[in-house]
Amino acid sequence: MNHVIHRRVSLAFASLVVVVLSTSFASASVAQDPKPRPEPERPQVDLAALKLRMKERYKLLSDLRDEGTIGETAEGMIAFRDPASAKKPIPKKPDEKGEGEDRDKDDDKKEKPAEGTLGEVVDAENADRKVLYEVLAKQLKTTPAKIGIQNGLRNLERAEPDHWFRLADGKWAQRKSIVRKKPSKE
Repeated sequence: MNHVIHRRVSLAFASLVVVVLSTSFASASVAQDPKPRPEPERPQVDLAALKLRMKERYKLLSDLRDEGTIGETAEGMIAFRDPASAKKPIPKKPDEKGEGEDRDKDDDKKEKPAEGTLGEVVDAENADRKVLYEVLAKQLKTTPAKIGIQNGLRNLERAEPDHWFRLADGKWAQRKSIVRKKPSKE
């Protein structure tokens, strides 16, 4: 059963990359519940904007993952290996000029350097992942927690050997040291 959900989740994530899904959180009632309670209205999710935000953070998060500053969790989120790293400022891109350096008059038209902390970037990524997991869970008729776990497994399978993961027991391990059992086919 889990491998079926895993396959469906993988396909859903793949389709998100190719096609921007259009969905809304519609109210649903459970047939077995004698007194169905309507779900609170939620704003429609702009998946195109969500996808764009995640894409914009991808390079920085990849660099932090490669450095070992962050890792994926068993729940499909991102965490800092050392919580103190969350307070560090977002690094400038190599082509960004600092204050007082020679600047062209066209520099003011260019995008400003990133501001904020690494913690803010990770928090924003986790918030977007949470929304994405809710959308996928609704479509696949499962829970966001299960979607998150499946995404965590997918990230583990695709990771570089030196990338870090926080396992379900809270311990950190590099991909190369994690032995994953194949799901049994029943």
